[in-house]
Amino acid sequence: MTDDVCDIVLGVIAAGFSASLGWLARTCLWRRGLRREQDFFGLPANSEGRAWAPGHVGHTGVVAAVLTCPGCFSPGSVRLA
Repeated sequence: MTDDVCDIVLGVIAAGFSASLGWLARTCLWRRGLRREQDFFGLPANSEGRAWAPGHVGHTGVVAAVLTCPGCFSPGSVRLA
């Protein structure tokens, strides 16, 4: 192989390696954020969902409820602020 082809091949390999490392780091950060969010809201390990629903829209003293995913719903998990 000529030097130019060797440089191109090494550049492509280096770019692929860098992209895979970046993807791995981003995935680890996403999982860490998800775990922290689950801990904060008291969600089980296999859930990802939560919904913010306004209580009484248009009234004074608007209330918001935190609802967990339907499979994880239990009485008392709705909190009014």
